[in-house]
Amino acid sequence: MIDSNEGTGECYMVMQGASEFVCTGKLKDWDIRDEVGSIRVPCMALSGTDDEGTPYTIKEMVDRIPGCEWTLIQGAPHLANLTHPDECLAAVEGFISRFE
Repeated sequence: MIDSNEGTGECYMVMQGASEFVCTGKLKDWDIRDEVGSIRVPCMALSGTDDEGTPYTIKEMVDRIPGCEWTLIQGAPHLANLTHPDECLAAVEGFISRFE
C-alpha cells in the first residue's frame, strides 16, 4: 500500500497545515484561478477519477487555461503516477512528443 503522506514532512505542514481536510497553512487563502488564463505555453493536466482534486475541480482549471490538454485516468487516486505508472507515462510522453 502506498502512503500518500509519506515524505511530505515539514513542507506539507507549512503549506497545508496539520489536517488534510481543513487547510490552515499558507495555502489557506491562495487562489490562482484568475491568473491561469495568462498561460501561453503548452500545458497538460493529469489527474485521476479518484483523486482528492475531483474531475470537476480539475476541469474548472483546465477550462481556464488556453489550449490545455487534460488526461483523466480511470480509477487513479492522488499520486496516480505511483498507482498507474504506465498510463501516466504514456500521457506525458504523448504530450511532450508533440512539442519536441
